[in-house]
Amino acid sequence: MTTKQWPRLIRDYGQQSRWRDAVNLLLDLEAPDVFAYSAAIGAVGRAKQWLCAVALLQDLRQYGLLPDAFIWSGLLSACERGRQWTASLALYHSAGRGLNAVVANSALGGLSACGQWLGTLDMFQSLAAAREMMELGKHLFI
Repeated sequence: MTTKQWPRLIRDYGQQSRWRDAVNLLLDLEAPDVFAYSAAIGAVGRAKQWLCAVALLQDLRQYGLLPDAFIWSGLLSACERGRQWTASLALYHSAGRGLNAVVANSALGGLSACGQWLGTLDMFQSLAAAREMMELGKHLFI
């Protein structure tokens, strides 16, 4: 089996509700990549195992890998499914350069799914303000 096939097998385990098998396969890999971690985080997220998803983020970093937008989105989705809006918000703020519209949308979804309407509105307003600042910056430096 080639290294490109591992993420697909991990994802398939997750779709079959075999999240433990997905994690075990990931941990057995000699040199896991971001794609394998993304698949495993998706598998544990579907099973509402948000703490396991966070642990996989730490493991990913120990391999010297950088989380991409798919990793961040998967983590936030796992927190949403686990109804852990505070963890979702903390992860969102720690994403730094990994932020994009998909990641922001995942964070907003987690807040709203947990009934945190004021937090959702506050985050939405801060995202709108950040977008305005970016637009202003484009005009200032052209």
